[in-house]
Amino acid sequence: MRFGKVCPIKLFSYSLLAIIVAVYTYFTVMTYAFVNAYIGDEVWYPTAAYNILKIIFHVTPPMYFPYSNEQGIQTYVNTCHPPLAKYFMATTIMMFGYQPFAWRIWSWVLGDLTLVVAFFLGKYLLGNQGTKAYLGV
Repeated sequence: MRFGKVCPIKLFSYSLLAIIVAVYTYFTVMTYAFVNAYIGDEVWYPTAAYNILKIIFHVTPPMYFPYSNEQGIQTYVNTCHPPLAKYFMATTIMMFGYQPFAWRIWSWVLGDLTLVVAFFLGKYLLGNQGTKAYLGV
């Protein structure tokens, strides 16, 4: 297998993308990782993911964070929305227990992937013309 020379523009472009992703990840993690409370819909979705594990799959991961005080929350599985996001949250709740980090990690990972996909989609749609690929990001 033969490797050609690395184009300096590509190297700069990918390095800049890596820096953008790293800065985005740093600021989102530093902003939300230490918030030890429910934010917005976190009252419903992580609780539904935990209840799906507990009620449907009969698995009870450790609970390091209390349920919210909403009525019926202990058996709420949120069947009115598709379950994929709750299944993602359930996987990390299984690994880390029921705590804010476990249900926020997917937002950070998928946010990073969104930046990378937007970059390559912009590069594909606008051509390999250097900075134009960053219009997608």
